[in-house]
Amino acid sequence: MKTAALLVSALTATLLPAQEPAVRNPWKTAPPVVPEAVATARVTAQTVLKGGGTAGSDLIIQRIEPPVFPEQPRPPSPLPAAAKLTRELWAARRAAEPNELLLFSPTVIVHPGGLSIVRWGTADKRAGYRQYAAWVRLDLSSIYACGDLTVGRRRYCLMPVMFHATDRMVQQWKAPAATDFKLPTDIILTEGDPDNAAALEPLLALLNEYDTQGQQIAHTAEAIKIDQAARAAWEAAHPAPPENAVIRFWTTGD
Repeated sequence: MKTAALLVSALTATLLPAQEPAVRNPWKTAPPVVPEAVATARVTAQTVLKGGGTAGSDLIIQRIEPPVFPEQPRPPSPLPAAAKLTRELWAARRAAEPNELLLFSPTVIVHPGGLSIVRWGTADKRAGYRQYAAWVRLDLSSIYACGDLTVGRRRYCLMPVMFHATDRMVQQWKAPAATDFKLPTDIILTEGDPDNAAALEPLLALLNEYDTQGQQIAHTAEAIKIDQAARAAWEAAHPAPPENAVIRFWTTGD
């Protein structure tokens, strides 16, 4: 009895030949490379969804014969078969391992006067999911320019959401006085466990980054704004032609 499994091989965008732009967008990355076995496979069925792609383009769905991929060489074994896992070898392997990657996705609301309130969540095996909120004596408008945060062997992937407080927010959340902060990196925790060092670690790492690299972060943020403005101006002067999106798939079974 045959069972079918849908395998989406690739999503490729092909410019319409009659509308090939004379100038390439310098900000646009190259489309993903489609494996040759997929690109050259025989199409057995095709469906065109009019207007299913980007503005003014179609979505083309093609069923192809199962492609035959070349055999990939097996990766070498990280250890000789006869190697003994000594304490020193375990330590060397541990040292060679990549840093632990964690996600830090705070919501930052910038208030008048340069203060910001940071809200984030963290999962604890014993306590479950906990919500945290803290005031900081920093204008975090440039937080998107910080990049990842590293603490020892832990690397926090920073994915912030930032916006400026509305009048209603200002009235709802009374900001602390500037005198309540002793240092630029001080925080005033309004929600969460102050003794949970793991939960507070990414925020303290962020504040330390501002303390040591604040000028560079500001310069990076300004450069991003200039680049975004230049990109918007270029795209307004060079409107992109419609692009058809092509999805190729095949089925397998036994």
